[in-house]
Amino acid sequence: MKDKTIDYVLRTTWLAVTKMYNEQAAQFDTTMATGFTLLSIDPDDGTPSTSLGPIMGMEATSLSRILFIERKYDEAIAVLKTVAIIRS
Repeated sequence: MKDKTIDYVLRTTWLAVTKMYNEQAAQFDTTMATGFTLLSIDPDDGTPSTSLGPIMGMEATSLSRILFIERKYDEAIAVLKTVAIIRS
């Protein structure tokens, strides 16, 4: 039998970790990706959605499956606000 490549070891290890985290997240009716996203948001000041990708070690466009970006105009202060909502 051939020796296992580093790619094989990394991939199977990551799949095992993903499965373990998803099993834990399922107890709270969520997924690992959503939980990781929530943990990456600063609880006091919030985190801009454009900063989440780099904080999480991924590209910002990869977050489109997790986040829903909504823009609302706040008439009271005349500002366009952008809000990221976690998809469930």
